[in-house]
Amino acid sequence: MGQIATAVKAVLSLGGTGSFVASRQNDPVYVDLADYLHGGGSKVTADKALNYIPFYAAVRIISADLAVLPLKIYRDLPGGGREEYRAHPAFELLYRKANPFMSAFTFRSTLQAHVLTWGNGYAEIEYNTDGTIRALWPLRPDRTEVKVADGKPFYRYTHSDGTHTDLPQRKVYHVHGLGFDGLVGYSVISRAQDTLKLAVTSGKYGQNWFDRGGVPPAVLTHPKTLSDTARKNLRESIDNGTLSDRQRMALLEEGLDIKVLGIPPGDAAFIETTTNVRDLMPTLFRIPPHMLGFVERSTSWGSGIEEQGLGYVSFTLGEWIVNWEQESNIRLLPGEDAYYKHRVDHFLRGRARDRWANYKDGLTSGVYSIDDVLAMEDMNPLPDGLGQRRFVPLNMAPLDQVGAMTIEQRIAALGGLVRAGFDPADAADVLGVPEIDHTGL
Repeated sequence: MGQIATAVKAVLSLGGTGSFVASRQNDPVYVDLADYLHGGGSKVTADKALNYIPFYAAVRIISADLAVLPLKIYRDLPGGGREEYRAHPAFELLYRKANPFMSAFTFRSTLQAHVLTWGNGYAEIEYNTDGTIRALWPLRPDRTEVKVADGKPFYRYTHSDGTHTDLPQRKVYHVHGLGFDGLVGYSVISRAQDTLKLAVTSGKYGQNWFDRGGVPPAVLTHPKTLSDTARKNLRESIDNGTLSDRQRMALLEEGLDIKVLGIPPGDAAFIETTTNVRDLMPTLFRIPPHMLGFVERSTSWGSGIEEQGLGYVSFTLGEWIVNWEQESNIRLLPGEDAYYKHRVDHFLRGRARDRWANYKDGLTSGVYSIDDVLAMEDMNPLPDGLGQRRFVPLNMAPLDQVGAMTIEQRIAALGGLVRAGFDPADAADVLGVPEIDHTGL
């Protein structure tokens, strides 16, 4: 019985764990075959997954874009509306600086990257002596566990020396994705293990293909039997060839002939396999394909880049915006009337022409003040409160006040309604504008 057949029989009979297989653990034939037959193989870790460019790109894009959005503390005003609560001790933590060594952007993008790979992002909350929060310190997700004792969750962090520290729930800021028990999120890499393993494996396969110069396999034939010395010399000349050597015309001697076998089915399907795995990344992260460079599938997110951007904010960032706001309110503002909220204007600004058309409508209808428009364009307000006033058209009034309008105001309002598409006779009747006699000329 041949070596391969022996290995197959041993693996199938002993389940990959018997003494026979264990005794041959250094033999690559047995080790690789056992892994393959039992669905094993090398596990894809976070580091390996991030080496796959589409996966890394999706994590980087979502993490950076979420951290770009300003996350501020607001409080409601008694007369309606809200204002930024900059005097709150926790205002700077997620807006400017999370700790003495880390900006808010770095902290938030790091924690979000942890969530998108490990399923959980943890940070220790450092308090001042007066009970206010001083800083947020990221914790490694691979060393942090959620435990429950006496019905209360707590967090156990394992240090590099093997010791651990237990932290109560109030001292840990925890953002997590979809999970089973509501305490922790699923590890994205574990859930997508098979897909990522295929991506990594196909990448190695492609690298091996190009390492041999992208040249299809071939067979050298000879009409006679080669001597051992001739066979050894021929093998060495082939194995020692560089990439450039492989792409040159070979010189065949002593009656040698070359037969190209063509691209085998495995190599021919390589590009298709790579594409199929690549196309799963937008599905995994719910991200528009065009943001990962897959423009051939971008139309399903909208007819234009602007619409696709709106879809990205609504369907991709939306869940993380709510997730961060709610966790921040629970952990950083417990029992307070203040609350965290993102500003998403950065992604919804649209083109300049469309923005100013919207501003004009808002200004002429009294929705915006001049200062409101300036603020949305990141400009300073007008001095002395000049930009705080709101304006409405004088040629429009509520229907219950039509009787108090002068004839001039009614005629002006009639003109506005007619230009808006209303029937002139109906509009005149509603406004009480008398019919004008014509001379007949």
